[in-house]
Amino acid sequence: MKAHADDVLGGALPDGVLNDPADIVRTALDGIEAGKIEIVADGFGAAAKASLAGDPRPFVLESSSAG
Repeated sequence: MKAHADDVLGGALPDGVLNDPADIVRTALDGIEAGKIEIVADGFGAAAKASLAGDPRPFVLESSSAG
């Protein structure tokens, strides 16, 4: 995927955005071995999932008046 992203985006992705495939596979196999029913293998996905389990106050929704 890195080569594809470099070709399509001209190398515009910052370092650390793409995961090492070996880390993804290792996390997946560890999760399967542990009997997990859900495996989140990338850092951004794990952070998003963790934020959903927390206090919703940081996600302030602004209302717009229909007018």
